[in-house]
Amino acid sequence: MRIDNLKTAKGYNFRFNKDQIMPIVDEIENFLISVPSLKKVKFKQEIPKEIQSNNKIEGIDDDIEEINRIIKRRPVNSIIDYEDDSVARRVVNLFGAYNFILQKKEINKDTLGELYNQISNGLIKPVDLASMGEYYRKDAVCITNKPYFDEKNEGIKYYLIDEYMDYLFDYINNSEAIDYTDYFIISQIIHFYFVYVHPYFDCNGRTSRIVSLWYLLNNKANAFLNFNRSIPFSKGQYCHAIESSRRTCNITHFIKYMLEIEKAQLEKEYLISAVEKGLKYRLTDEEYLILEYYLSNNQEQTLLSLTQLFNRVNNRSFKPLQVEQRIKEFKEKGIILEVGNSSRFLRDGRFNPKYRINRDLIDIDESLIKRLQLSNYVNK
Repeated sequence: MRIDNLKTAKGYNFRFNKDQIMPIVDEIENFLISVPSLKKVKFKQEIPKEIQSNNKIEGIDDDIEEINRIIKRRPVNSIIDYEDDSVARRVVNLFGAYNFILQKKEINKDTLGELYNQISNGLIKPVDLASMGEYYRKDAVCITNKPYFDEKNEGIKYYLIDEYMDYLFDYINNSEAIDYTDYFIISQIIHFYFVYVHPYFDCNGRTSRIVSLWYLLNNKANAFLNFNRSIPFSKGQYCHAIESSRRTCNITHFIKYMLEIEKAQLEKEYLISAVEKGLKYRLTDEEYLILEYYLSNNQEQTLLSLTQLFNRVNNRSFKPLQVEQRIKEFKEKGIILEVGNSSRFLRDGRFNPKYRINRDLIDIDESLIKRLQLSNYVNK
């Protein structure tokens, strides 16, 4: 896979070595052959969860129930009542953006401008708006959150953005995919390069991920439309992978990370869909997210470790009792079983219960689960 036309700030080309990622590529291809239903995702149904994931990567903790309430009670193109409500504005903006990419228009300078105006409407500081050109920023911008500003953490020089974005549009519209997973790799090269160029003062990360989804939708690569959901659970690695690829001018680092978390996400989707089949009803967005948290916990599945995960991902102070309440309905329905207690007690002196998904409820091919340690999540 060639990326000859994606240049670095110094004018030479980024490197990408597909041979280094072929083991995980083959693993994903074989998985999707075995679970073809994952290719049939209907993205419109997933938009509320996608809004939450995309914002959470930016450190914004929007509640999924509130997201659904905002979407249901407002026409998407009317935000007059929300001028002072940043939460509602973010949600309405992203909802409009996702519906825009569902139109599957060609990705070019003008359609990207339409998308960005939808995403950023009412969210950009006046000082930055004053330095915006017709399409892109007209001043320097910092990519990272570091307190100092130098060449190492600066986006492409503003007077080069037009040229470098044209490299990206050429890559988007002329790259050829040999197999299904190639579409995902191309989408993540788009994701990385957009962040690298950083054509705007704000909302670059959200826009880069939506453009990647746009490319996947245009090419009917629906199995990969969930890639944002795993990033909040390993955000430090995500930032490190971007920085490593920027520093070395080798996109392979970032692509390998994205492939690995995507394979884990596909396994989660497979397990969650098995739960839905066992229950014979579609999980609510809230129920889905609780199971996703459970399957994203790399420690022993206990009330305490799940509480720690909720707090780390959401930057909040959940109490064990609050997390326990969220799990209660799953226990009542027989989805999650309490299988004893860990040796570690809770702060209030109570036992720290251990949980497992009820194996009797799910029918899966366990040989397909390679990234998740199934014994940590499902009872024997």
